Amino acid sequence: MLVASLLGKTGSAILLDFMRIAKVLGTVVSTYKEPSLQGVKFLVLQFVDQAGDPLDEYEVAADTVGAGVDEWVLVSRGSQARHVRDCGTRPIDAAVIAIIDTVNVSNKSVYSKRNEAYLGSDSGARRSLK
Repeated sequence: MLVASLLGKTGSAILLDFMRIAKVLGTVVSTYKEPSLQGVKFLVLQFVDQAGDPLDEYEVAADTVGAGVDEWVLVSRGSQARHVRDCGTRPIDAAVIAIIDTVNVSNKSVYSKRNEAYLGSDSGARRSLK
């Protein structure tokens, strides 16, 4: 997770997570939506930790790159998501901005799209959307 830290008026740190890594679990289909969202594909995402293990955190995000189920993606969240191409005037709070090829943490491979392998600490386990 890429995190920025700011000092608030009280001097305490405020953490802002602008970008996170997630796995695409599926899609969201709606027959009626805000007119500015016509043609926007939405994905159901599950966030992963630094080891690549799935977290109990989920997000629905606009897909700006054509990601598919089981791919790992980079997600821009909050007001930063509206800086993504074609999202500026839309009510979007999360946008998929990249399809990930590899993730390496501390010189250790966590994920490789080429191998289509999840190499986390508990590689057999998957948590499902509840």
